[in-house]
Amino acid sequence: MNFKKEDLADMIAQILPEREIQWDSHFFKSGGNSLSAARLVFRVNQSQGIQLGIRDVVKSPSLEDLYKEIVAKRNEMDKKEKSHVS
Repeated sequence: MNFKKEDLADMIAQILPEREIQWDSHFFKSGGNSLSAARLVFRVNQSQGIQLGIRDVVKSPSLEDLYKEIVAKRNEMDKKEKSHVS
């Protein structure tokens, strides 16, 4: 699946529906907490088949940085899958 910025924005909007989220928004300063971060991690991992953790959300709290982290993990997973097929 090709994960887009809009996909992440939609997931966050479902978790933090009363907040207006921008690409430079800080997840926790926008009303996120450890429980909402866990919900986000669960949704991303389910949709992308990756191992994102709450620590990744803490380390990359802006939506832009978190998106980059998700894409990097997805690319890493794709490389591992391709190396097992070869």
